[in-house]
Formats: sequence, C-alpha cells, structure tokens
Amino acid sequence: MMTGLFVLASLVVLALAIYAGRLLYQLRHQRLSQTAHIARMKQQRNDTLLGHIRDLAKAGEQDMGVVSEVVIRIYQLWIHLQPAPHGFAEAYPACFELYEIVCDMPRGEQRQTYRKKERMAFDLQRLKAEARLGQRIEEELLTLSQLTY
Repeated sequence: MMTGLFVLASLVVLALAIYAGRLLYQLRHQRLSQTAHIARMKQQRNDTLLGHIRDLAKAGEQDMGVVSEVVIRIYQLWIHLQPAPHGFAEAYPACFELYEIVCDMPRGEQRQTYRKKERMAFDLQRLKAEARLGQRIEEELLTLSQLTY
C-alpha cells in the first residue's frame, strides 16, 4: 500500500514538473517573441521618423519653408528616435544653434497674441540667426536629407 502511494505521489510530482517545464518554455518563447516584436516596432517607428526628417531636410534645402521652422520640426522628430543615434547638438551644431534661438519664440496662434512690434523683433532676431548660420545649415540639411539609421 505504501509503495503504491509512493509511486502515485512520484507520478504526480513528475507530471507537475513536466507541466512547470512546459510553462517555463512557453514563457521564454513569449518573452523572446515580445522582445523581437518591440524591436520591430521601434525600427518601424525609427524608419518613419527618419523618412519625415529626410523629407523636411529636402524641403529646407529647396527653400520650401522657413528654415527655422524646418529645424524646429527636425529636432522634435530627432529626439524621439530610439535609441538616439548621437547627440543632435554635436552632429548638427548650426541647426541646433538656430533651434536654441527660435525654440522659445511664439509660433502660429500664439504669435498673434503679441503686438506687431514684438513680432517684428522676433522676426529680426530669427532672420539674423538664419543669415549668420545659413551656409552651415544648408550643408547640415544636405547631410540630414541623406540620413540613414
């Protein structure tokens, strides 16, 4: 009788061990699958962001927009790349300098709340910075328009 209970208990323990091993295998497989999925999603997101950055840089090269606005938008996309390839300030110093000058200036609807004299002062400051950094920014936009990750 005691031997029968021992055999039965051993079979139950063996069955539970096999079941636990199967669950651990499934958990490991699920984690690997999730990690791969997250990596694919990050890569897809980065590809989309880089496409937008390249498009904006091409538009800036072709004078299809205000350079400072292009730089602001490129920087805002750049900071969302994961992981960041390298610091924007180090890689594109002229663009970053212009961004630092114009990032706190009012834009769009917010700009209309200022008096005309204040808006003109903002425009003058922006135009001076664009003129001073113009050649370097054009070179950096060319590099950004060919950016790969």
